[in-house]
Amino acid sequence: MKKSRLVTAYFDDFIEVFLTFNGDRIAPKFTAPLLVKGTSFDPIILRTKQEISDYFQAYLDKYKKLGYASCFYSDLDIKWLGNDNAMATLEWSMVDSSGAIKTKWIESYLLTVSDCKTVAYCTIDHDLEIE
Repeated sequence: MKKSRLVTAYFDDFIEVFLTFNGDRIAPKFTAPLLVKGTSFDPIILRTKQEISDYFQAYLDKYKKLGYASCFYSDLDIKWLGNDNAMATLEWSMVDSSGAIKTKWIESYLLTVSDCKTVAYCTIDHDLEIE
């Protein structure tokens, strides 16, 4: 399988896992420690899988409360950093139960990609648009 397909599969699976609204299901898609760079100046380092799970659970709870039912990505761009690492940049869109886009943002992920597993070790939010 072409490695770019493994990256696409990672994000396709991310959507399936997102639909569970369970941080414990999302955490395995990332390494510990995980560097998270949001739109604020200071990055966050999540040192354990539990910290990663808790971090994502807080967002999932917020999304559920706001009525977001699903998400999708577009404009996936993959830049290879050697044989086993890549930077993937994409636009995420969050939608409500009617399919209306409620918010979207651009995010990059630094990934380790192998036939066995693809995991992110850094995420970087570029910008956020809330509608």
